[in-house]
Amino acid sequence: METELFYVPERFFDAHQELLQKLPSIEDYGKKPLVTLEKALEPLRPLIDNFEILPWTAKSIMRQPTYDLNYDEAGAIYLYTIWRSKEDQTIPSQLNKALRSGERNRLNAWSSYLHLLVVALNKLPSMRGTIWRYGRGDVTNNYQKDCIWLGFSSCVGPMSNVTNQGKDSVYTVFEIKCINGKAICNYSEFPQDDEVILMPGTRLRVMRKEDLTTRLKKIYLQEDENQLLAKPSAWSLPIDITYRTEQDFKMTIMQPNGEIKSLQSSSKCFGIEQDVLDNIFDY
Repeated sequence: METELFYVPERFFDAHQELLQKLPSIEDYGKKPLVTLEKALEPLRPLIDNFEILPWTAKSIMRQPTYDLNYDEAGAIYLYTIWRSKEDQTIPSQLNKALRSGERNRLNAWSSYLHLLVVALNKLPSMRGTIWRYGRGDVTNNYQKDCIWLGFSSCVGPMSNVTNQGKDSVYTVFEIKCINGKAICNYSEFPQDDEVILMPGTRLRVMRKEDLTTRLKKIYLQEDENQLLAKPSAWSLPIDITYRTEQDFKMTIMQPNGEIKSLQSSSKCFGIEQDVLDNIFDY
């Protein structure tokens, strides 16, 4: 079987950074008028390298957006996924740190981009299914009953970015039954990641936990119906749309030597059986 190596973004492994606190009030972001992607990024100029070319690059690539997204909205999603040589300079890293901080002065610079990104994501149909997210270390003690994830949560769909941990690494795998996931592979720099985003303020119920190995822990979560982030009705679409596909998916496996291997597989709907997951992890 043909394989290839590619980069797995850190945003899929940041669940351990969630503080599980109440989302600070950020409703004011939606009161501002929508602006172009260029104007939305202007307050972020000190934070973003290559500021001048990023909007042009994103909008040039997103030439045929679907679901009534315009170029600025599609570009906002694309920029969220764009690769940077330094992980702490990526848009998701900096935006999610601001959201999780609860400090309004840190959020102010992001308000226009946040508005554009939320509008874009809410135009996409919501999906129900099983998705996965990862955290570094054992964080099972932090999850007892209910929790709230404050940032944009980058998750993966079936047969994509499932990891085989190295000998000295400890990870927590979150298996999530979602009802409002936003599949963004058509707007991503890395469509093979099969990325699904959960919105800021997503409420989750802890269903059960288990120790798969001494290095691998697992938490089963169920998304609640209620979301904390304001969703003006003009932005919203019905949430009970089941995502199904006949397309091929790629599975990426992190080898003990640190390499990441991509394997081609096929799935007909969002969801993966436990025996398949067991075969992927090398216990």
